[in-house]
Amino acid sequence: MKIYKWKLSKLQVLKLSKVKVQGNLVAVTSDGNKYIPFGGIDSLYETAYKKAISELNERAAWFTRVTAKHLL
Repeated sequence: MKIYKWKLSKLQVLKLSKVKVQGNLVAVTSDGNKYIPFGGIDSLYETAYKKAISELNERAAWFTRVTAKHLL
């Protein structure tokens, strides 16, 4: 499976007792679109946002490694 490009949904911000920032990373691949959810939760918006972006990076790196192993 080849990754042709990445897309990112708009971030959703839900404010309840804590702040939840979430979105979807989309990998456009030779096997179709792959949706990879990510998010972060904290009592502070800035911290929740940083957690969500950190998880976004981890998920993209993980998917890239899994895809690379699949090609071997």
